[in-house]
Amino acid sequence: MKAKLIAFLKRYAILIGVVIFLLVLLSIKNATIKSQTKKIVEIEQSNLAYNNDRIYLEKQIQDSATVYKSIKGSNDSLKKILALYQLELSNLKKKHSQELADLAKIPNDTVFVRLQALYVNYDNEPLKYPFSGFQIAQIYSTSISYGMIQQEYSLQGKSLESCLGLNAGYEKGILNLNSQISNLNENLSKSDLQIQNYNKEVSTLNKRVNRKSFWNKLLLGVSATAIGIAVIK
Repeated sequence: MKAKLIAFLKRYAILIGVVIFLLVLLSIKNATIKSQTKKIVEIEQSNLAYNNDRIYLEKQIQDSATVYKSIKGSNDSLKKILALYQLELSNLKKKHSQELADLAKIPNDTVFVRLQALYVNYDNEPLKYPFSGFQIAQIYSTSISYGMIQQEYSLQGKSLESCLGLNAGYEKGILNLNSQISNLNENLSKSDLQIQNYNKEVSTLNKRVNRKSFWNKLLLGVSATAIGIAVIK
């Protein structure tokens, strides 16, 4: 029995070796395919994660763009308001300048009468402090210009408030645009990584195709050899 087994092994040693070699090749082929498949799956999962990140970034960019539109609208409104205040202040200054210039044409006795109406002597004290015509004119001019200055100051305060609001709006707009630029750059970076992954995937698929052809030819050759040996034996 043992002798027959030895004789059988000797006779079919090459065939058995070819079959074992064929099985090894099949095992290597399957391992290679499994490894390539795993690599492709990992690449696709990585690209899916990048794609989700890009969707989120695009949403952030859209939201920021909507907010920026609101900021820009507010800034445009403030610019219009500021322009109106500046125009109103300019016209008011011209008006006041003309009114002050016209005071020089008013007679001193008329100025004195107007001062009595402007500063009423409620306690009826005697008018014991004499002033010259020039002094009377200056006192009246100062009294009138005080109210003018208050009006101008009020408009300047409104203009300043509008300027501060506009500056704050510009700062918000700059921060918003910087955020959009940052998200766009990150989106481009994710896109580049996706392209790199796609290139890797294509390269892996090409290797799979080339190796598949190689393995098929090799296995076909080995199988043909094994069949030939079997027929000869």
